[in-house]
Amino acid sequence: MILAFDWTSWYGLIVAIAAGVVTIGGAFVLIFGGAKRLAQIVRPRKPLISFGHPSEAPTPMVFFITDDPEEDRRQHAGNERARLSSLRVSYLIENKGGTAVRELSTGIRSREGAVEHTFEKHFVQILAAGEKTELARVSVPNAMHEGMTESNRALNFLYWARFFDDSSGKRWEVLYDPITRRLTYRRLRRSIPFP
Repeated sequence: MILAFDWTSWYGLIVAIAAGVVTIGGAFVLIFGGAKRLAQIVRPRKPLISFGHPSEAPTPMVFFITDDPEEDRRQHAGNERARLSSLRVSYLIENKGGTAVRELSTGIRSREGAVEHTFEKHFVQILAAGEKTELARVSVPNAMHEGMTESNRALNFLYWARFFDDSSGKRWEVLYDPITRRLTYRRLRRSIPFP
């Protein structure tokens, strides 16, 4: 049995209009879906990474109370020398995005960008959405903090995190300036090795 339509009848006209709507609608879906995918490739959405404000981890100090001002000054000077002889910083990194980030490494950079240090022991394989990781009392190389005397020397550096973002399928670096509290995102090319 063969099913045939009379295209000049009302039901033939309805079938032709329905077929046209489906064809044109499908074309729009393909065009707009492709345009969205192309826009995501050309300009991927930035991940949402947040840094907890870095601070200099306090150095344990010993101070004996005396009634001799000279002894108090000597003890204070000794404690200050001990504090300035090393620098340990603490900060948080939080994934505030909706998808996980992977292979997260972090470190610090001098403000002029000449020297960078990676905290090798702090590598996070997967940081799920909404989770955070804490760096507590990590050591900064002496050459990077030599000559600094501020009470919070942690503010003298820029803090970075490098990772692969699952939502965009791209590698990123986010840089945090604790003085301005600004984040700067940069997409990394595949050729840039991750520490």
